[in-house]
Amino acid sequence: MTQKAKVNLRSFDDAPGQNVRGRKIRIIKKQQDKKSGFKDHIIMKTNGLFVLSMFLTAMNAIGQGITGGQFLEIGVGPRACAMGEAYTAIADDPSAVYWNPAGLSRMNSMDVMFSHNFWFLDMSMQHFNGVLPTQWGNFGLGIFYSSSGSIPQIEDFIKTGDYTAYDAAVSLSYARQLPKAVSIGVNAKYILSQIEKVQASTYALDIGLLYDPVIVPGLHVGLNIQNIGPGLKFIEQKDPLPTCLRAGVGYSWESLTIGFAMNDYLKGENDICIGAEYVLLNTLPLRIGYNTRSAISGGFGLIYGNLDIGYAVIQFKDIGFSHLISLRVKGIL
Repeated sequence: MTQKAKVNLRSFDDAPGQNVRGRKIRIIKKQQDKKSGFKDHIIMKTNGLFVLSMFLTAMNAIGQGITGGQFLEIGVGPRACAMGEAYTAIADDPSAVYWNPAGLSRMNSMDVMFSHNFWFLDMSMQHFNGVLPTQWGNFGLGIFYSSSGSIPQIEDFIKTGDYTAYDAAVSLSYARQLPKAVSIGVNAKYILSQIEKVQASTYALDIGLLYDPVIVPGLHVGLNIQNIGPGLKFIEQKDPLPTCLRAGVGYSWESLTIGFAMNDYLKGENDICIGAEYVLLNTLPLRIGYNTRSAISGGFGLIYGNLDIGYAVIQFKDIGFSHLISLRVKGIL
């Protein structure tokens, strides 16, 4: 009888919400089905395999309890990630689609942003985010794609080949400013994961709020609840989505922006995030941050006309570094 085992993907030294993969690692094995012939089952050997040890370590860097779709916890954009993910209250660029959809209401021109995350081993993530302001409110689009690279396929402790896995998500966003200095934003997401030929899909909602009190210029308060929806189901195994409540405050004064955030993963642990940005000569942003489940992060940018280039590096305890780059084009319309 085949025994299944779950993997705690959030156990690696409480690294920040930079999840490598939104799935448990499983080994694909063909089994005979009496009625329908061969059928794919996703299983995991309880014995450790050296060939997968590095992959397991990378996976554990961001796992949070036993949840599905943990790739949804991966931070988006070098600016936010360099600032330790303390971005819930200060999100004001296209990556607000992820951090707080209410932040899209702060934008008054059509902007797009492309970003790439160089992850561990052969894994990588790509993001596209855009916003379109209209008289009825601001609309946003977010597209995420992640590939695992080649993963060994093991049967009875013998490598029989390689397979790949990927994750994808598409978000449609709407944000609007309300009276009393309040803004609201909503994301509707379609989520897809595939391991070899086995797929799982679902949907989810994000709801965000922002408050910019007039009596304290420069102060920002934000709240965002992410990934409200049913879980992902591979064959007979269904796991809940990584629902997260993000709350934060920020303050902007001239060229300095500071942020603080707390993230409560309802199926796991909490994060505390702090970060700061200082813009030199309106051209060179310098950023630094800290997250209680990783270590120091940092980065910089280059602003030239309507182009904004960003870079960030994030240190994960005992595992290495992740690098992010982005290109933002502002004021298209």
